[in-house]
Amino acid sequence: MIRATFFVFALGCQPLQPVAPNAPTPSPLYTNTGGTTTSVGTYQKPNILLIYTDQHRADALGAAGHPVAITPHLDSLADAGVMFNRMYTSGPVCRPARAAMMTGFYPHQVGVTTNFGEIDPRGVSHVRRIRDEGGYHTAIVGKAHLYTGGGGHAEHFLPRMEEYGWDDAMEQVGPTEQGWRPTAYSDYLESVTEPGARSKWRRFNEYNEAYDFTFPGHDSPPWNIPTEDHADVYAGRTAENWIRERDPTKPFYLQLNFPGPHHPFDATQEYRDLYDPDDPDFPLPVLFEPDMPQSPLIQHLLDIKGVDFQPHEARQLAADYLAGVTLIDDALGGVLDALEETGEVDNTWIVYSSDHGELLADHWLTGKVAFYESSWRVPLIIRPPNGIVPWQSEAFVDTGDMTASLLEMAGLDPEPNAPGTSLVGKVLAGQNAPGADDGRTFVFGANMGNFAVRTDNWKLTYDNVLQNPRGVELYDLVNDPGERDNLIDHPDHAAKVEELTTLLETTMTDHPPIQ
Repeated sequence: MIRATFFVFALGCQPLQPVAPNAPTPSPLYTNTGGTTTSVGTYQKPNILLIYTDQHRADALGAAGHPVAITPHLDSLADAGVMFNRMYTSGPVCRPARAAMMTGFYPHQVGVTTNFGEIDPRGVSHVRRIRDEGGYHTAIVGKAHLYTGGGGHAEHFLPRMEEYGWDDAMEQVGPTEQGWRPTAYSDYLESVTEPGARSKWRRFNEYNEAYDFTFPGHDSPPWNIPTEDHADVYAGRTAENWIRERDPTKPFYLQLNFPGPHHPFDATQEYRDLYDPDDPDFPLPVLFEPDMPQSPLIQHLLDIKGVDFQPHEARQLAADYLAGVTLIDDALGGVLDALEETGEVDNTWIVYSSDHGELLADHWLTGKVAFYESSWRVPLIIRPPNGIVPWQSEAFVDTGDMTASLLEMAGLDPEPNAPGTSLVGKVLAGQNAPGADDGRTFVFGANMGNFAVRTDNWKLTYDNVLQNPRGVELYDLVNDPGERDNLIDHPDHAAKVEELTTLLETTMTDHPPIQ
């Protein structure tokens, strides 16, 4: 892991300046086990670290049983906490998912169901509540993706970030936004460019411009930089130093939003070399074209795809993707080291999740958007202060539940009328407690005019853009876990379509827009 040699600390909503390279026992909530805490009532508040990546599918880590994924630091969190195996994003697209994470409400409730909407910075925000009501020092490092705002340097949007609730902000953007929004990261790339050489930031933009995002090229080399200059390594390094230099008089809430493993799958060669796509243990995706009838959304995704993946191509794509996951895992290791060095690791809730998954050639598709399991389901690991005896829960949970949990970790009441339920009590009660595997009876998602519900056995997707909105996909997940057979028009399942359509429409009615 690359280590930093200097860091500039910021007070108020200030940019964090570019930085140069360089068996647990259960603990009750709010017990002080070391580090700096703030007394509130009869308990002392712990720190909160949310690690929120972009496009990490639920099965792409060792703790989830992936046969070749190299994720020792994520596995260590799972070994001291709870892994929720049925965690679903509220919307499998970047901005809808992040709007849901910030507010605790479904995407359609806050008016953000595409990457072109944005939440009101003065509206509901769990971050602002944690700062203003909880007394926390708040910071964000990495990709926020909450607003459009046009061009201009990210530092011009610091007042907006303060409205959302951040005391300190070092905002990075994803690769597709690199060309039109400079950030502290692009400033860093400019500063470490060799004299007389073409700017590393310009080279990064050229790489992104040449990359085919509708068909991530399995043989496209990553842009030529050392690992220490990679965007995810930079984010991790910045977070490490913020932890060391933060305001010591308050508990902290740090949101570390790694830009990866979103495509382009640009991990440096040393990480690509860790994976052999010809390894016989490498799992194959669902190499099966979506069944007819195809929804308008699926038809569009198929129309823009570049190729029908073959097994070797699919494995190569997965190898490049996993290389990025391992790079992030390494960067996370440095952040965990910083918590250990400052004496805060046993006084910190650590939560790991992602905005959405990655299809990774499932159904001959890449990216996200579709409500297939590999796109909709994401990791969720919650490691309490001091750790607990590890266990895994099969409860249905979603983004809103995670947000409600963050509020309870800060000692706050849930957001009124928000659909989420905190998981803190479940985590601390343990695997043998009643209801350990009980959660929602179904999960609901919204994005790009499409909606979906999933129960234990069934999944229905619904298209609200059609002239006559209706269900467009029905899958029997017990007999067809690969979602190969669309039963929406099968006469034997008409009653199930009606039942799930009613459930979906009732959910939308019961959770109307709030802004």
